[in-house]
Amino acid sequence: LLQEMSERGLPANEVTYNDLLSAKVATKDRRGMWRLVKDMRCAGIAQSSATCSILLKALTEHFHATDVSSTMELLDEMEEPIDEVLFSSVIEICIRMEQLTLLSDMMRKQGGMIALTAPTYGLMVKAYAQAHDMKWHWELWNEMCHRAVKPMAITVGCMVDAPVMNGCVED
Repeated sequence: LLQEMSERGLPANEVTYNDLLSAKVATKDRRGMWRLVKDMRCAGIAQSSATCSILLKALTEHFHATDVSSTMELLDEMEEPIDEVLFSSVIEICIRMEQLTLLSDMMRKQGGMIALTAPTYGLMVKAYAQAHDMKWHWELWNEMCHRAVKPMAITVGCMVDAPVMNGCVED
């Protein structure tokens, strides 16, 4: 299809590539998916949050380690800033894959540039508590306070539950 479009003088745009990428993800065609990402790059079309969001959907229980690292690299290379919706998807994927180090790495790389809401902080606190990582639990709380993000009841609940489930009731 891309070749035929090109032959007819109709260059594919980001929407075309993302639609085709969605189809590759839906059919679990990982090789085709990454070939399409490569073609997209060769055509000079930068990946967007939509592209990365589509690729995140491909990271299921049958993912390959290279798919994870390649998707995270594309997120790092994105020209547009990562918004909270995309970042929430990354959080969910990292939790599902039990790879919170990827989440921690992304947070460090972003340098706190993502403006997060209280529910997103609560989700991350819960994830780190389940991973028994109380260091990140408190770092997230301190960052949230530093950014003057007002905690909601659910956020406070996650913050209180984390030390309890990790045997740190005094905290």
